[in-house]
Amino acid sequence: TAAEVCGIVELSHFYASAIQKTGETNFGDELEKLTFNALLGSRNENGTGITYCKTDNCSQLNRKAPQHNFKETDLRYKYSPAHTDVAVCCNPNYGRHFPYYVHSMWMESEDGLVAVLYGPSELKTTVDGKEIMIEQVTNYPYSDEIEFKISSAKPVEFAFYFRKPEWVKSMNLKHSGAKFKFENGFYKIQKQWNSGDVIRINFENEIQVKTHSDNEVYFQRGALVFAKE
Repeated sequence: TAAEVCGIVELSHFYASAIQKTGETNFGDELEKLTFNALLGSRNENGTGITYCKTDNCSQLNRKAPQHNFKETDLRYKYSPAHTDVAVCCNPNYGRHFPYYVHSMWMESEDGLVAVLYGPSELKTTVDGKEIMIEQVTNYPYSDEIEFKISSAKPVEFAFYFRKPEWVKSMNLKHSGAKFKFENGFYKIQKQWNSGDVIRINFENEIQVKTHSDNEVYFQRGALVFAKE
């Protein structure tokens, strides 16, 4: 069977809402994995069209239904900029995903800020009435390194949380003179922050061998899935 792009987008919104409401990090893991694999995998290479329906590990899209050995015509299985001959919902929904994803990258806790999702981003907010900006500099998920650069007109104290993905063997965090505490799936650092402060993260990711529901094997490294029929 295949996943409709609308379903992929709506499921990702659920994961974002769930981690906000529960604080359980596995929802962030699922959101990143869904985004960087299933969603991006539904787009063609140059970004001019998406497929309405996408099977796991799809080997071809030739307007034929894969569940019937590519013999039966089914226009959902092709790349299209609009899919006007089937339904136009998936294409605009695809365009909504990344604004929602970026919106969900940062969240508040009772005592500070939480880096929920990883990737290049810039947060501008206020803490105790003081303006602060945090820039996340990285090529994640294609890089294992992230820098968080803090800019603030005045010193400001708050707790800073970082989600630990389940696929990470170890997560090394460095900040001059500071200690990190691990609790409930997040690393936490509490201190007074000054403009110019930098936190560096390095993920130690191993190649994981996993078995699909049909007993085929695939590989995962970090948030990225590697598979070939």
